[in-house]
Amino acid sequence: MNKNLSFVTLAGITFALSPLRAEGDNKPLRYELKNKSSFSAADNSRPPFWPIGWVKRVKGDTSVTQTTVANKPVIEASQFKVTSILLGPPSLAVINGRAYGEGEFLKQPRGTAPVAGAPRIRVQQIADGQVMLRYEEQSITVAFYRPEIAKRGEQGLLLEDR
Repeated sequence: MNKNLSFVTLAGITFALSPLRAEGDNKPLRYELKNKSSFSAADNSRPPFWPIGWVKRVKGDTSVTQTTVANKPVIEASQFKVTSILLGPPSLAVINGRAYGEGEFLKQPRGTAPVAGAPRIRVQQIADGQVMLRYEEQSITVAFYRPEIAKRGEQGLLLEDR
């Protein structure tokens, strides 16, 4: 009796889930889409799903787009003044009145507004008596500034009688 009940239940579920058919129609009922969506863009526009900055390249196009390259600023050691160097596990140097460690970027002078595209100068190495700065491919070595030694050197520290 249980076998007959399960067969009847299975037959009822199959009938309920089967698509409705017209009488005499043996083809299964198919779903037909009424409105198909489409997307069309102008030939010279950028596809909207590409990352920003990507451009559609045309085959056989060998023209080069000219871009303006900003002139790189000239960085010289005379633009920096190293007034103090502390050597130790965290080496520190005072450059243009601010303390920096190795790997830090130099900040703009106090009292000036931030400038977009300003050069990012990094403290590469702090050594005894000098600091090496790095700007892109350029290395700048700035010597330790000692005003008292410069003044004495002019007077002649080395005496001939010694």
